[in-house]
Amino acid sequence: MGLKAMVLFLLVFSLTASALFAEEGGSGHYMPGQTASFIDVLPDREAFLYVNVSTYYDGSTSTTLPLGQPGVDIVGNIDATVYANTSFLVYQTPWKIFGGRYGAGLAIPYYDMEVTADVTHAGPGGTTELGKRDKTTGLGDIELFPFILGWKKGDVSYGTSLGLYTPTGEYEEGALANPGKAARSERK
Repeated sequence: MGLKAMVLFLLVFSLTASALFAEEGGSGHYMPGQTASFIDVLPDREAFLYVNVSTYYDGSTSTTLPLGQPGVDIVGNIDATVYANTSFLVYQTPWKIFGGRYGAGLAIPYYDMEVTADVTHAGPGGTTELGKRDKTTGLGDIELFPFILGWKKGDVSYGTSLGLYTPTGEYEEGALANPGKAARSERK
């Protein structure tokens, strides 16, 4: 890797570094099994890649879960349906680092989600139980991949990447359906 490429890499990496925040409600962005295929194997040559991934999730639980939101202490009997469409854009450079091909990219998710739940509010006036339903569509938190490395040995390909989520998705405190994970007070 040449000096210009290394300077470019360090500049991109330093621009993407920012303060870290906990995710709202203790949940994460990653859905296990969402991309359990060769979607993340890069070609062994310079290329621009576009991959579109559609995800459907429908689930329910009767387990009581804390949401960690002011005024909403307990939520039970949750039903959620999520349709997600994510566009992955990746540029596989001709540069090599540690013998692996270097690439960079981003993932842009768009959500259509509906969540219903029995919500229990506990406050000074006592406990109130009610049903709550939220439905929303919108852009989720865009994930940047400033560092992707891929190796190929014969028929075996393997790689690693660094993903950084940006708080681009809408998040409304107290809502059950949120395409984003960061509260407005955390977006500085």
